[in-house]
Amino acid sequence: MMSIKIKVNARGLEFDPERETAPVTCPECKTSLGVTFAQIQREETVTCKSCNTTVKLKDQGHSTAKAVADINKGFDELRTALEDLGR
Repeated sequence: MMSIKIKVNARGLEFDPERETAPVTCPECKTSLGVTFAQIQREETVTCKSCNTTVKLKDQGHSTAKAVADINKGFDELRTALEDLGR
């Protein structure tokens, strides 16, 4: 039986809440505001660029932090599986 070794580069598989955005709708004018997951986690106040309404972001039950942790756990598992393929 012949075996083939595959080199797998699994770097860069991570979800960065400072870079990744989520759409949030302005309650006043319904414009979509692009905010980062980190802004939601920090529950920042953002201003709508269309109507200047301030929007207080709320992370109900810290669900954003949990989602980020779950996504990064999935990436860790995928990274391990890809690295195992290369062995």
